[in-house]
Amino acid sequence: MDARRELIVDDTGWIVAAIVILLVVVFLALALMSYVILGAGVLFAWALGQGFVGAVLYFAAWFFLFPVMLVASTLVGFFTNRTLSRERREWENEERTRNPPCLQPSNPGHTANRPGRSLQMGKSPSPI
Repeated sequence: MDARRELIVDDTGWIVAAIVILLVVVFLALALMSYVILGAGVLFAWALGQGFVGAVLYFAAWFFLFPVMLVASTLVGFFTNRTLSRERREWENEERTRNPPCLQPSNPGHTANRPGRSLQMGKSPSPI
């Protein structure tokens, strides 16, 4: 009986490892797929900017040069994603510098109703 129990425990460890590896592979595949889709969209937008001939050449390239377009779309998507992420971080840092959290109201929807803080156009603040 002990030999069977050890075999089951060993099999359980392999099953857990296989599940973890499968999850990692699925995550990486989804990340690569998102890069391919983003890159294909960016390349398609660029091709449309060239006119009808650019769009036709884009689809022809996908048909005749599939591996090359797959790699190109992945690379373009990866670098576009990095650029967009960097720009978003810079924008968020700019917003934080312009409006620090300590100066932002806790309930921004009700700032216009506070006495002396009228934000409506053409009205002066109430003298309270």
